[in-house]
Amino acid sequence: MSSHRKHQNSPTAHGEMKNRRGKDILFSIEFRDGKAVFSQAQ
Repeated sequence: MSSHRKHQNSPTAHGEMKNRRGKDILFSIEFRDGKAVFSQAQ
């Protein structure tokens, strides 16, 4: 993992999950001001 820039109170998480069809879905979760922003790309 390469983190060239660090943000305070703004961790980012990337992962993979499978939906009901068995497809691989890439998603990223970013926390801003205590709120979780969920970005999903198929």
